[in-house]
Amino acid sequence: KNEKDTAFYKNGYFILKNVVKNPSNGKYNFTASDAVLAADILLVSKDSMRYKAMPAIQVVGDDVAQLDDTLYAQNMYFRFIGITEDQKIRIGVKESDRLIDFVTVKTYIFPYINMVWLGLVVMAIGLLMSMIKRAGLSIGLSATLLLLLSAGIFYMFLLAN
Repeated sequence: KNEKDTAFYKNGYFILKNVVKNPSNGKYNFTASDAVLAADILLVSKDSMRYKAMPAIQVVGDDVAQLDDTLYAQNMYFRFIGITEDQKIRIGVKESDRLIDFVTVKTYIFPYINMVWLGLVVMAIGLLMSMIKRAGLSIGLSATLLLLLSAGIFYMFLLAN
């Protein structure tokens, strides 16, 4: 491939925009003294969504390290293999039909969520008290019923979760 070349895959196409020396962006943070080449690739899917991939190759001493890039949204895997003698850029592409085996979940912890549950318990107990008073039960039976139902609500909302 040369710069600005296009290749097709099952769900769209990708363009090799250019090759960047020592990229410094959100993904990589190399300095001028490093020896890194990165392929800036733009993917365009069938639904016109655009994605960026940037596989890189880094020379450290006598070793060559390949920094691969995976684009989970399109199940694509890119590897910058190198540059041939006739200045062609070699990029390895792997496309997978298999669904990804994990799901990312973002959770929040609310510090005063127990206050919400306590308010719900107080409201439920108030509703029970009004229902018992409306039924016109005796004081002993009303107190026993209120105590049992309140313990059940307390357990259900505050202890069982």
